[in-house]
Amino acid sequence: MCDGLEVEARIDGRTTVLALSGELTEHEGPTLEAFYDAFAGDASCVELDLAGITFIDSSGLRALLVVRRRAEDDGRGLRLVRPSRIVETLLEVTGLTTVFDGPLDEGR
Repeated sequence: MCDGLEVEARIDGRTTVLALSGELTEHEGPTLEAFYDAFAGDASCVELDLAGITFIDSSGLRALLVVRRRAEDDGRGLRLVRPSRIVETLLEVTGLTTVFDGPLDEGR
């Protein structure tokens, strides 16, 4: 898929990992939210692997914040792992690098 968002979900112990690739925009935000709802389950932490994100806009940033709020409401952590350069830049410019659990993580 050239446009849009692809999500691969896996369970790693008590952590759910959602590996995202493609674009995260207004149209794809609900996809991310639906995957969070479907796969968070009993996880104590959800990691969003953002290495494959090729484009993100303010609506995509909003989707990350919505999922963060859901995780917080559910009593679980949410970490951003291996953010692509475009994601990292957007988070730095908006001052949101510290809003998620811990610093941006380079991954395991």
